[in-house]
Amino acid sequence: MRKWGFRAFGASIKGPRKAHNQDAYIIKRYKRQLVAVVCDGLGSRVHSKRGSSALCESVLEALKVFDCERHDLKFFAPLLVTLWACRLHPLKLEDCLSTLQIAIFTESKVYLGKVGDGEIVICGAREEILREVKEGPTHKTVPFDQGISISWHIYNTKDIQGILIYTDGVGEILQESKELDFAKSFLKACKHDKDPLETSKFLKNVNLKSSDDKTLIALFKE
Repeated sequence: MRKWGFRAFGASIKGPRKAHNQDAYIIKRYKRQLVAVVCDGLGSRVHSKRGSSALCESVLEALKVFDCERHDLKFFAPLLVTLWACRLHPLKLEDCLSTLQIAIFTESKVYLGKVGDGEIVICGAREEILREVKEGPTHKTVPFDQGISISWHIYNTKDIQGILIYTDGVGEILQESKELDFAKSFLKACKHDKDPLETSKFLKNVNLKSSDDKTLIALFKE
């Protein structure tokens, strides 16, 4: 997948001994944008597999009418949750909860949105890792739901060399201090690999180190 001089690919693998992969992702060229979404369905919810998949699709549906460059980003979450609920009906949102990570590339700006755990690693003029700050003794993640705001971060497209988005299934096998180095080396390998999917085979190699599903999307400048 290519747009604005960027390539993108994603990979996902079911955790060992799990019946279903409750992660979902989507990458799409859409209305002069490159859109990438990663969702991690909560394992405690009976329909989380359906919820994560429907949430990915609902982001694209929301972008049919929502323009990140012209509209106030605070209105994206209520629009998205309404479309998501309609797509899931008659299932209840509370049975389908999921985390949400979004990257929207336009010609001039990159919009990164996040709810819940997992990480978004930004490489370029400014190196940064977007992660959830968990509060309370249980350290439980906060999923996307009614009344939940999306945390948005905006960057200039020209300042971005690459972005790596991954679920906590990947994050928990990485040392926090090593995440930036991992992202930079992974994106570099993707850039020089004619078939980036070969690079993602490490997911299978590390799958036994964590019981959780593992999903990532790499977006990198050619």
